[in-house]
Amino acid sequence: MNPNHALKQYQHVSIEAGILSADPYRLIQILFESALEKLIIAKKFIEINNIHDKGVALSMAISIIETLQ
Repeated sequence: MNPNHALKQYQHVSIEAGILSADPYRLIQILFESALEKLIIAKKFIEINNIHDKGVALSMAISIIETLQ
């Protein structure tokens, strides 16, 4: 098995477990952190003039923020 693939699977399971055991306040914090992460990624794509991936990252951030409303 590819070590990178195994690490990603472990991280995914770890994140899922954290979400399933989190209280409502922690879930909101997780969503805000994720939205901010997507905005940072979008900014990096803007800096390298990658319009498509910038749009994808911004769309994900918007979707997360809409979930919080």
